[in-house]
Amino acid sequence: MGDQFTGVKLTVSDPQSLAADPERQYRELSDAVQRCAEEDGAEAVIIAGGPLSATARRLAEASSVDIVQPVPSACHVMLEMLHLST
Repeated sequence: MGDQFTGVKLTVSDPQSLAADPERQYRELSDAVQRCAEEDGAEAVIIAGGPLSATARRLAEASSVDIVQPVPSACHVMLEMLHLST
């Protein structure tokens, strides 16, 4: 799937600062998602990391691109591996 990978975008602030300020985390991740879509033509963006779950959920509701959320995606993969997925 390497031909579908468009790159990595990071937030401006360090992770500890963002963890302490959920609204700032949302704004900076939203900006990163927008840059992925506009600069790279991304149709989906992976928000990586369990601590980003709440922000990923918010972004999925508001974004024009598909947001791959870390915890639900990992759970889905595990269920598929266990043949419990619907």
